Amino acid sequence: MTNDLKLFSISHYKATVSVREKFSLNNLEVKHFLQKLKEVLSIEEAIVLSTCNRVEVYYVSKLSQTKDILKLLCALKCLIPSDQYTQYIEDKEGDNAVEHLFSTGIGVNSLLLGDLQIYGQLKNAYQNATDENMCQAFLHRLMHTFFHFHKRITNETSFKKGISSNGYAAVKVTDEFCKYKTDTKILIIGLGEMGRDVCQYLHKKEIKNVSITNRSVNRALQLKELFGFEVVDYEQHMNKLSEFDVVITSAHHEKIVYKPSITTTSPQLIIDLCSPRTVSPEFNKIGTKVLNIDDLGLQLDETIKLRKSELSKVNKIFHEELIKFNSWLKETYFTPTVLLLKNALEEVRKDSLATFKKEFNSSELEAIERVSNRMIQKIVQLPTLQLKEACKQGNVATLNEALKALFMLEEPSIHTSKI
Repeated sequence: MTNDLKLFSISHYKATVSVREKFSLNNLEVKHFLQKLKEVLSIEEAIVLSTCNRVEVYYVSKLSQTKDILKLLCALKCLIPSDQYTQYIEDKEGDNAVEHLFSTGIGVNSLLLGDLQIYGQLKNAYQNATDENMCQAFLHRLMHTFFHFHKRITNETSFKKGISSNGYAAVKVTDEFCKYKTDTKILIIGLGEMGRDVCQYLHKKEIKNVSITNRSVNRALQLKELFGFEVVDYEQHMNKLSEFDVVITSAHHEKIVYKPSITTTSPQLIIDLCSPRTVSPEFNKIGTKVLNIDDLGLQLDETIKLRKSELSKVNKIFHEELIKFNSWLKETYFTPTVLLLKNALEEVRKDSLATFKKEFNSSELEAIERVSNRMIQKIVQLPTLQLKEACKQGNVATLNEALKALFMLEEPSIHTSKI
């Protein structure tokens, strides 16, 4: 029943970071892309998810529009459309697309299994789509089914236990580096969500000699007050890179370019948490180790083992939620017919009451109104239950058409679902 749901995906499964960063979308670009999906491709329902590891479009359509979406994405990113990009695309439909969405949203499809950030990123993508009026009954119901699925995973399994994120992986690498070099000096560039997470993890591990810098000095001062880190003037931090052993950046707007003034020994490690990447590869020429988000993928062995052991439970819960969603979809098939029947009976009720209106006083009319309303509800309830049962048996279409013919119900001018 979910066949109208389609997926377009360019992710770490097929594309390296150098390919993915070509298609990376910021918030404004996501909203613009949603508008173009509607204007150019006549797609009425879509969610666009763009993270470090993926650009994905979940959309409702009778036919796959993979090639057209790629062309539109290339146009948005000022890239020449080319068949070379098709090798990086995954496209799915129906239950497979639903499973991909749910798995992505809880981190099963992340480089770091169970990545905690992806849930918030998917919620933000849903909000963007809602703001652009690109979510209707199908996607609203699907996303709320996903939210319930996520809650069950959290409450009924250990899959979300432990910590796994790119920020935590960066701190784990930094902690290992500190064991080999005492008095390691660390600089954190950018104090957005990921940068703040890095600071929190460093503080929990009691790693010393940490400095922070941010374009907004107030945010830097807040974290100084919270964690006791030193604040480096943002205007001067690029000139002070050689003073630090480890640099961790999540500042997407800041390019870190190699300068000859930087010594051959510092910084020894630069971790780039941005997509597109912001650190110049020329740092490798002076012996600096540069790590990007793809390089951080296998840093959390114990957490990964725990989460892998829970995947069978995750899969079981997914199939339970998929059955519920498909049941809802089947019911939307006959919902317009039930509404037509209810409206037809309501017209009969009103006409009958109008005929005898003068024969009763106001209190009697109120009583008759309540009783007749109750009768309508009872009458409609039986065919509704029969239609629901027919859904389970797979013959709802036959009963639905029979009901329309029996009561001479006209087809609604606008169908309320996309089946």
